[in-house]
Amino acid sequence: MDESMETGKQKEKSNLFLGWELSANTENVMSMDELEHIFLVWHQPIYRYTLSRVQNPNDAEDITSQVFISAFEKIGSYKEEGRFLGWLFRITKNKISDHYRRNRIQHLDLSEVEIIAHETMTRRDQFIDLINAISQLSQFDQDLLRLRYTAELTYQEVGHFLEKKEDAIRKAHLRIIKRLKTIMEK
Repeated sequence: MDESMETGKQKEKSNLFLGWELSANTENVMSMDELEHIFLVWHQPIYRYTLSRVQNPNDAEDITSQVFISAFEKIGSYKEEGRFLGWLFRITKNKISDHYRRNRIQHLDLSEVEIIAHETMTRRDQFIDLINAISQLSQFDQDLLRLRYTAELTYQEVGHFLEKKEDAIRKAHLRIIKRLKTIMEK
């Protein structure tokens, strides 16, 4: 998705919690409306990211539910001012890890190619080439692509999650895309 073509929905999401701090309430207690709002805004990105990692819709939905239950239970201990999204995705990553430990499933990075499969890729051989190219990327690069394309996060949101500056994420993204093109041209 081109940065200049960010949808209004993404811009809305970006502004909701990137600079978010808990209400002036010193006990860090949120109202049901605030909790519901967090769920409505972030459920789909968390679900898509989780699905890209576990490749099973039922497991992805279960893990997504666990993420929000855990986040809501621990919201009082949230202290990372301005890094709410990173905190939420860290919980997600931990729940996915718990899932793999519990089920002793080997994670196959090749199956995660759907994160950048483009609608115009209709030929099977191009898709297989893309799978192979992505599998050659580092785990960090694959995570960046998952967050950007599967969870549909902005560069700024990805930066918060990966604890990098937005500009560094943009540059890394361009570098990854160039590397994928080079690999696929071989």
